[in-house]
Amino acid sequence: MNATLGHRLARRDADRFVGRHQELTRLDALLAEADAPASVVLVHGPSGIGKSTLLREVARRAVSLGRPVRRIEGRELAPVPGELEAALHGIDREERPVVLVDTYERIAAAGTHLRRRVLPALPEGALVVIAGRRGPDPEWFQDGWEQVTTALELGPLPEIDAHAFVERHGMTDGEDAAAVVSWAEGSPLALAVALEALDGRTPSSHVLDERPDIAQLLVARIAGPELGAADRDVLAVAAIARVCTRELIADVLPDVDDAAAERWLRRRTFAESVGGGITLHELLRRAIRTRERVLRPARERELRSRIADHLHARAVAGEPRLVTDLADLMDADALRWGFGAEGSVTYRVDDPRPGDGELIAAGLEGRFGTGGWRHHVEPFLASAPEHVVIARDAFERLQGFCISATPAATASVVREDRILGPWLAHAGATYPDDDVLVWRDSTDLSSGRQGNVHSPVIAMMNTAAMIRSGLRNIQRSYLPIDPENPVARAFAEGVGAVHVPSLDVDRGDGGVIECHVLDHGEGGVLGQLRAVIHAEIDAAAGQPPLRSVEDLDEARPPAPETGPAITTDAVRDALRRFHRPLDLASNALAPDPGPTAVRAAAVRAALEQAIVDGFGASVDGTL
Repeated sequence: MNATLGHRLARRDADRFVGRHQELTRLDALLAEADAPASVVLVHGPSGIGKSTLLREVARRAVSLGRPVRRIEGRELAPVPGELEAALHGIDREERPVVLVDTYERIAAAGTHLRRRVLPALPEGALVVIAGRRGPDPEWFQDGWEQVTTALELGPLPEIDAHAFVERHGMTDGEDAAAVVSWAEGSPLALAVALEALDGRTPSSHVLDERPDIAQLLVARIAGPELGAADRDVLAVAAIARVCTRELIADVLPDVDDAAAERWLRRRTFAESVGGGITLHELLRRAIRTRERVLRPARERELRSRIADHLHARAVAGEPRLVTDLADLMDADALRWGFGAEGSVTYRVDDPRPGDGELIAAGLEGRFGTGGWRHHVEPFLASAPEHVVIARDAFERLQGFCISATPAATASVVREDRILGPWLAHAGATYPDDDVLVWRDSTDLSSGRQGNVHSPVIAMMNTAAMIRSGLRNIQRSYLPIDPENPVARAFAEGVGAVHVPSLDVDRGDGGVIECHVLDHGEGGVLGQLRAVIHAEIDAAAGQPPLRSVEDLDEARPPAPETGPAITTDAVRDALRRFHRPLDLASNALAPDPGPTAVRAAAVRAALEQAIVDGFGASVDGTL
């Protein structure tokens, strides 16, 4: 028999499959056992996480065991009665068939029909694997189905498997591969899209994050069929805000039917409910934010500004947990490193567990060498665990720890500590009427001593400590800064913290822990975050600071008294390189001097204004 294109496709698909060892171990056991403990496996995870790829690997393994395979694609079933039965016609003649149902979210309404009629009629030895974006409905674990059903959640690819993925797709340079892996954050779809878009060129996370072609491709592959005539501003607000609520939509988009917009968002498979709001699948959210910043920068800035003011007002009115949402709107990596990460697909916060002390001690010894410092956390774990926040990764490995307290703390281990004791006493005496939070330690063990500005571990733990402190709006923070950690130094400088040398602590190994006191200003940490967000927006727009959101509708960048000579070649070159900030910053139209981001933003703003002035805002003009 002659080989076909289909054979070649299947062979390459098999050759490039990597990872999922734990998941396949469970599925292999179900495929091999005659009396398997489960007959229905509900695989779930966000779009692009590799569900379809996993199902194809299960099909290959089933065939190798001699088991017949029947595939059902939810996108291909017509919405008419009998489609499922037709897709499974004749399967009752097989002894141990394997049924694979992909894109289940498209036929989720047929869940009751599946459980009542379709699946019970399958042969006793059948194995059914159903893959969908959302977690299984509770009905799959009721009325006896819990005896034969198991759930399998797909998380991000581990870093080692992500590296194997890019290598099998032809990227062998270690630095290039690391850049792509870091940017993709464990998403096989993001890895594939980046590799396709790069086409052999050298990548960097900076370039990947600002490429609208990558963003558009991700949006199309994740949400394309569900977008339809979606309001672009509604989708942008849902992407810019960490959590989107009906109240947020009503405040930020007063001309939009907020109830209808909320209903539309809740019905999307790429969105999920979080508390009283809605959040988009993180990969899609990143893609939409990139698309909006590159293609509609002025509108994105306006929406982000309105969102910041809405969140700030709610936080001040009694929702201090929104500090996370506010900080999420900041751009500066050095500032985001210390604030505003609640958790992710990669990391989460946790309480201390038995054995954490030795893990922390070993991690500190690796950073600072042997000495008494490695055991300083143990007394807190034993006597005051309420002052400790632990960070763990998706595989439950300890990745960081944080210790903090307020002047109201009464635990003896806190008051007698060589750092917290003096610092808390100083805070109580110097700022008796302020809400003060004192950090004893905040250490990211997932990165080296030099720090990693892109790691969310510190921000995640610090945010948890702020929320757990019970303080409504922290006015002053005492920060322990390792002077040999450039990321920590950049954070302290970026937020305006003041070094107090008299409170520095000798670590005992030749190093020192510096005390930096941060005055968050009259508006507290909430007001400071809002001010930083507006300052970033103003800088990006190349305009003077705005006093209120209402000013946005009337503000226009002031005409410079003098400026660069405008030539046809300069304009043409700027238009060709519109999405390349480094190139725009060096264009003849860019103001001088100034930071690269500000120079590039100024050129974009000038071009956008020229386009509006030249073509108008009508539909035809916009086209």
